[in-house]
Amino acid sequence: MFRNYLKVTLRSISRNALFVLINIITLGVALAICIVAYLNSKYDADWDKHHVNGSEIYKVIFSREVQGQQQQYSATPLPIGSMIGENFSGVEQVIRYTGSYSPLKVGIDNFSKRIGYVDPVFMDLFTVPVIKGSAGAIRDRQNILIDDRIASIYFGEEDPIGKLMSIFSDNGEEFTYTVGGVFEHVPLNSTFYFEVLCQMDNYIDMWGVDETNWENWIASTFLHIPNPEQAETIETLLQQLVEPHNNAREDFQIQTS
Repeated sequence: MFRNYLKVTLRSISRNALFVLINIITLGVALAICIVAYLNSKYDADWDKHHVNGSEIYKVIFSREVQGQQQQYSATPLPIGSMIGENFSGVEQVIRYTGSYSPLKVGIDNFSKRIGYVDPVFMDLFTVPVIKGSAGAIRDRQNILIDDRIASIYFGEEDPIGKLMSIFSDNGEEFTYTVGGVFEHVPLNSTFYFEVLCQMDNYIDMWGVDETNWENWIASTFLHIPNPEQAETIETLLQQLVEPHNNAREDFQIQTS
């Protein structure tokens, strides 16, 4: 009986081959669209969700009027970090972050990689799983942290902890550091995407950056505010940064921070 059903089915399909083909292709396309939409939605929903302290960390945003509309900027002037840390109560820590795409060298191996420059408390607040060495190694400015892919590329099966690596600035100057830890590769759906972590003070030295100059902007400034009830008050206090910024930057006036 089953064979008869199969014959009838195949006969029907052969008589309506074009109709069946169109339906199969349409169904396949519809399923593919649903899968892509789900993955895209999940990618967006999981953005930065891996950070355990994410609910206590706030990003400083500046806005200015551009062609009659408010344009937001996540990059911030370097001096605001020290101003917030020294004058705003309720802010437990100020974390600065910036990056570069710079040559990273070990021996004769030299490839351009994404370098993240952070303040020493970065690893205490943001969740970046360390699989070798110590997360606290970043507190020593002579150390760097690398991800597991970089460790594999440069050192293969060798233990990279304690090995030397060099970062080159844009003018070709070489700065050598010791590998203090290896962390898991950072997911793409993250505010940060870096392959190497180095101290912010090293970035300032590498590029000869003046920390007091309002024209020197970095990628991001984050505030650790453990008490969410204080977040709104601190947001209001951030308006105090508008005047000193605008006094220093007549060419780039902001309205809010």
